[in-house]
Amino acid sequence: MNLKMFPLTANSTFNIEVLTLIADTLTLFDEKINHYFPLLDIISFDWLCNPFGTDLNTTHQLELKEETEFLNMLNDRTLRIKFNSDELNIFWIGVLEY
Repeated sequence: MNLKMFPLTANSTFNIEVLTLIADTLTLFDEKINHYFPLLDIISFDWLCNPFGTDLNTTHQLELKEETEFLNMLNDRTLRIKFNSDELNIFWIGVLEY
């Protein structure tokens, strides 16, 4: 069993059952990871990092109600000022409370 990537495990004195369990768990994890963490088209989420510099066409995954709310946010001068002064996470938390 190749344990180069796990030096602490490689240097321990586990019996073969434990090592087999570790290998089986990692194999199963490798097989299932894409189910729980699918590849994302991160370009379609760029508007989250810079909502006021976004072309509305890049937010194509928004429902009509969400798109209307987004447009209202873009036209809100107070939110634009907050975006320029706050950290990104603080800005979006503030939008939730707005």
